[in-house]
Amino acid sequence: MGQSTRYHLCPEEIGKRYAEKIVQPFLNDLITEGEKTLHQTMKKSAEVAKDAVESALQREDDRYTKERAEKHKPPKTKHIAEFVAAQSNFVAAEAALQTLKEHLNRFV
Repeated sequence: MGQSTRYHLCPEEIGKRYAEKIVQPFLNDLITEGEKTLHQTMKKSAEVAKDAVESALQREDDRYTKERAEKHKPPKTKHIAEFVAAQSNFVAAEAALQTLKEHLNRFV
């Protein structure tokens, strides 16, 4: 029978090689992927925030334009008729109060 060869494995050397060849490349890839993901997330977040602000500003601009256009329109005929009716009622009420005042002054 031939001589058998014995191998001695050094746990420290195995740990060192494992860290160099497996753990450190994995961590480097993880850091690189994390940086890419963070950059993409920040970019997407900025785009969403920008879109939200621009949308809100556009709504306000549209509202302002609409209010400005409404301000320069003449009143509707229906509203004018209501205003005239209210004014007539106030004039009639004032005349009635004046008449009542005159009657009261005669008795007092």
